[in-house]
Amino acid sequence: MKNISVKLTAAVLAGAIGLISFSNFSSSISVSADDVYEYAEFPLRTMCVTQLAFESGSTASHSNSYHMDCSGKYEEYAVAPFTGKVVYAAKNYGLVLFQSSAPVHYADGSLDYMTVVFMHCANTDELAQHCADGTEFPQGADLIRCGGVGKNGAEEYVRHYDIGIHKGMLSSPWEYTEAGGYYSRLGNIYPFEGFFVDPSLTVNIVRWGSLASGNTLSRGSYSDWESCWVTLTDAERDAAQNTEPSEQPTVTTGPAVSCAPTTETTAAPAPAKKSPEKPLVSVSCTDEVVISYQDCENTTYYNIRVYDSTSKELKYCVGVCDDAAPFNECRMFTDTSLSHVFAPGSYYVRVTAVNKADGTVTASDVVTFEVKLPDYAGSGDLDGNAHVNAADIHLMTRCISGDAEQKQSVLLAADMNFDGILNAVDLSILKQNVFNQNTAA
Repeated sequence: MKNISVKLTAAVLAGAIGLISFSNFSSSISVSADDVYEYAEFPLRTMCVTQLAFESGSTASHSNSYHMDCSGKYEEYAVAPFTGKVVYAAKNYGLVLFQSSAPVHYADGSLDYMTVVFMHCANTDELAQHCADGTEFPQGADLIRCGGVGKNGAEEYVRHYDIGIHKGMLSSPWEYTEAGGYYSRLGNIYPFEGFFVDPSLTVNIVRWGSLASGNTLSRGSYSDWESCWVTLTDAERDAAQNTEPSEQPTVTTGPAVSCAPTTETTAAPAPAKKSPEKPLVSVSCTDEVVISYQDCENTTYYNIRVYDSTSKELKYCVGVCDDAAPFNECRMFTDTSLSHVFAPGSYYVRVTAVNKADGTVTASDVVTFEVKLPDYAGSGDLDGNAHVNAADIHLMTRCISGDAEQKQSVLLAADMNFDGILNAVDLSILKQNVFNQNTAA
């Protein structure tokens, strides 16, 4: 068993991600074996949408763009979302345009050619050669290497995928005059209006996409995408996509995807694969929360997530490599250390084991636990000698100034008003308590 030790104090750290499962898909589509056209698929094995279309703020830059950002690592690839060709590739901002060889089904119900816009790609030299050679990539083939390429080909950004969808054919960024040279405006529909999510490809859902705290949206955009995505559920998809079309179809347009929450959804399980052993999780609570989980066979890393049982907000999340070092897999973790702060309350924890060799993911059962403050919390007895006096005032002054070791027991005792912040207010309350005590004596 491996342990994650989580520090207990009165502070609160709010998260922004809820518990995710495939049952949250808003709608599904069953594919007929007679259908010969491919269904455009979300191209990443892990979905972690970190920035929405039309999102702006201190952590976002898509105020006038249909594009989304998804997290990733350098050695990862986005796959071909359909059978198609690279029609443009340049080092400038790592721009790649990948176009379908035939019309494809869109998640909004329409049928049309699709051009997917990838930015910050790390392998544009290789893809430029494929563009010149006219190489056709089959659906699902490794295509885009994750990168952080910016202006003039420099690695300027944290490695991630910037993805947009242009409905129709687009062979160069300059054809789309409305973009005016801004590559991030090449997309002309929302990603969830174009891509279906295939559970056999996208095997790990970390974040469907939601507005980050403090950010804003323009054009009345959707703030939460969880109910917007559509999933493929019929195994006949494979047979349909291996059949050659008999004639060119008539391009049709369907209704926009509705993001209203649905009351009933169905998602078929992914095709059977050999999965890691299910993690067994236990939690103990004293002055610390200690989460123990079983080491699973063939697992590359673990995601440990703790949620507030009432608000369902993520309070603590860390990735752990097989060498037990902190691992920030998706750049969405609230803390990459093995210690954290919790307010008293009800929580639940789930541990996910990921086998990167074959992409399988296995989640533990949910384990609930209660966090309670010890009796000495807020007592003012910082030195733990059962007396509240001038020595405690001196120790609190040192803690506030940063001149004393920030021991957990000291901080808990010093938080006089239980607001999770140690400051002059707590010092004033302690001084008043000592004064009242001395006066009474």
